[in-house]
Amino acid sequence: MKTYSLILMIFLSFFSGHLLAQKSIAQWLQIAKSGEKNLTNANFIGADLRGINLKGADLSNAQLNGANLSNCDLTDCNFYQTNLSGANLSGANLTRAVLLSSNLRYANLSNSNLTQALIQEADLQFALLTNANLQSSNLLLANLKNADLQNVNLSNAILDYIETPTQASETIFANSQQKKTEKTTALIAPEMVETEALSIALELVEKQPAIFIKLNGAKINKNTKGLDFLWAKKNGAVIVASY
Repeated sequence: MKTYSLILMIFLSFFSGHLLAQKSIAQWLQIAKSGEKNLTNANFIGADLRGINLKGADLSNAQLNGANLSNCDLTDCNFYQTNLSGANLSGANLTRAVLLSSNLRYANLSNSNLTQALIQEADLQFALLTNANLQSSNLLLANLKNADLQNVNLSNAILDYIETPTQASETIFANSQQKKTEKTTALIAPEMVETEALSIALELVEKQPAIFIKLNGAKINKNTKGLDFLWAKKNGAVIVASY
């Protein structure tokens, strides 16, 4: 009986300590407002983050679903594997942001700046991207099913693998200034993208030309720049009238 009581006390002590260690949304907001840039695993579910300086912050693995980040400066932010589903990112500056493997389902990214952003393997299903600037961004393996891409600028964006990619650790944006030709070589930082999905993709690419971006149901119009209409239509995109 004593042994059972002791085990129960240890368990309750550990469990209560674990609960105390978990910060509330209000506590995380205070930390962010203090200027702290290490916000990994933070809980900002449904939080209003407008007016907080998050430039260059590490928000990897954070919970930002339903959060309001509209018009925020998120330049160089790290959103690796971050949950941003349903988040409001309209008008946000996401230049060079890392959105690798992030969840952006139903997110509002209209009028946002995603120049040179790493959006590889991100889930953008049903995302609103109208008037967004994705120039020179990396969308390899991204899922854009049913996303709204009307008036989006995809000039020089990496959308597919046609040649075997070159692994270059010095930069993942080394080809951002190159003009998009019939063949696109994606430069990948191996320390950032060592995933099973990418390994499978690379094996397929070595055997034959392949397209990995998912566009089924995605809306595009004549003002969607940098996207070949026949290529997009072949991959399930829906061409709609410009507004």
